[in-house]
Amino acid sequence: MRNHDTKNQQRLIRVGLIDSGVAEHIPVVASCGFSLDKGDGCSEGVAEQLAQPDKHGHGTAVADIIQTLAPESELLSAQVLSTSGMTSALQVAAAIYWLLEQEVDVINLSLGWRHRSELLAQACAFALASGTLLVASTPAQGEPVYPAAFSGVIRATGDARCDHHQWVWLNNAQADLGACVQPITAAGRGAGASMGCAHISAFVAAELANNPHWRALSLAERKTRVLQRLQQQASAHGREFKIPQMAKPKEMHYELP
Repeated sequence: MRNHDTKNQQRLIRVGLIDSGVAEHIPVVASCGFSLDKGDGCSEGVAEQLAQPDKHGHGTAVADIIQTLAPESELLSAQVLSTSGMTSALQVAAAIYWLLEQEVDVINLSLGWRHRSELLAQACAFALASGTLLVASTPAQGEPVYPAAFSGVIRATGDARCDHHQWVWLNNAQADLGACVQPITAAGRGAGASMGCAHISAFVAAELANNPHWRALSLAERKTRVLQRLQQQASAHGREFKIPQMAKPKEMHYELP
């Protein structure tokens, strides 16, 4: 469990990225690569290695968003995606445990699988029990994906109506929140729910940075405070998005000042 002392409350919010790594221009506190290792040739394991500069571009786009929208946070990179964008639940689970050792406050998971993995479920449950908030991408329509579908995870999707400083409060069967679907820079790679997830992670990190006393709360209380703040801000400052063809709760829109 994290030790909620005064020194811990004063440090910057730490955001862990589980992705394709980051480009050399992105400052990170720590980084590590995770690759599959068959070892004896019979069973798969995960080998830790030095992280390499991002050759895919997805992780860099995610990092750019969080770095821009949550400047009072520091980034840690767990590199699991190959240059083709492939990874495994085993690698992601190992990355979660490594980030927990670094005492991150938030983990961004702009990825997902249709099938439930028990290894990934255990890693997410351990992260939540340790007091770390998990934000994972989920499609705006269709079947649920994991880890977003695990209990306790903040489900984030993309919403084309939002710009980089906006989000929508959804709170429906598909997602909790939606945000901009585009990278923060024209050169960024990726779009859709994964970029929306990065925006939501940035907004969550910004709320935690603005309320350092929340570190003394339990994870459940901290998550509730974050979501309440985002919902209240939307209700107080936004306009309702009306989508007649979709039967779902009213959605409120908030734009940062």
